Amino acid sequence: MGGHPMAGSERAGPAGADPYLFQNAIYVLTPLPETPPEAVAQVTAMVEAVGALPVRMDPWRHDLAAAAASHLPHVLASCLVQAAARWEAEGVPVLELAATGFRDATRLALGHERVWVPILMLNAPALLRALETLRHTLAELEQALATGDRARVEAILAEARGRRAGLRLPAKGYGHPTWDLVVRLEDRPGAIAAVSGALGERQINIADIEILRVREGEAGTLRLGFASEQAMRAALAVLRERGLVCWAR
Repeated sequence: MGGHPMAGSERAGPAGADPYLFQNAIYVLTPLPETPPEAVAQVTAMVEAVGALPVRMDPWRHDLAAAAASHLPHVLASCLVQAAARWEAEGVPVLELAATGFRDATRLALGHERVWVPILMLNAPALLRALETLRHTLAELEQALATGDRARVEAILAEARGRRAGLRLPAKGYGHPTWDLVVRLEDRPGAIAAVSGALGERQINIADIEILRVREGEAGTLRLGFASEQAMRAALAVLRERGLVCWAR
């Protein structure tokens, strides 16, 4: 029975081992109609034993979903790096202006080709469909820019922003969306430790954490994700007691 975890990082080999890699991670299983029930049960038990969350899916649906959600982002990250390198070779100082957005958008390009080439080749039909959809979207934006259609450019960006804002994506390592809050922090040593320490004292577990904005010498913001709304509300109260500026996201 086919299946694999939706978990990992850009690190390859034994040095990239992580004992918590599968904890609360989605593990896709793709049984066929003829797959023996005992095989399904055995693999499902194995997945649960390593702490992962088994999710059954038709193979074809899995291939398309994986291409759009996982494989296409990796390809895009690699292409962004290559495009920047070409501009740099022509004397355009792209990397001098590259900040958080470029770094975040290209992190996936660090994935090792030994891992990714087999994935991309094996799922090429689904990935090609995902790339075709992306090309249509890019062509629409390109046409709007070429014709000076400001209203259409604005509409495309606004629609994307609205859709993204409406998504509650699962946090890394979690098979479900988290309840998030944002904390405004002073840029000083120990600021993040003070936040995590305050919540740890009250036995409030942080399910996910992300630094949203950091600029040396200025304030930054931190996103904290929690497994439940109750935990998020409790964390909000604790941090406000400590005088921190924070709000539910």
